[in-house]
Amino acid sequence: MSSRNPPFGFFDPDMLATLERTFNATWPVLEAHEPFLDSEREAELKLGLSRTLVALVAEGVTDADRLRKFALERLPLMSQAPAASKPTAKLQPT
Repeated sequence: MSSRNPPFGFFDPDMLATLERTFNATWPVLEAHEPFLDSEREAELKLGLSRTLVALVAEGVTDADRLRKFALERLPLMSQAPAASKPTAKLQPT
């Protein structure tokens, strides 16, 4: 009887292709949210995306759309400010 998920560090060719497609579909979103992307930050972000995708597959997520969605939820996007730091409009009495 085999396990539903492959052992950590091993993925079949179909899963590797899904990981590659998902990375390629997700990277432009992350890149667009990085206003000052230098080579060091790019490498850091790509490594983070790769590790996140592999971790998600290890958790049992294998659908490309779900992988992309969950990866974007887990990775911080630079242009998204926390709610507390967003400017708020002040209402003026009329």
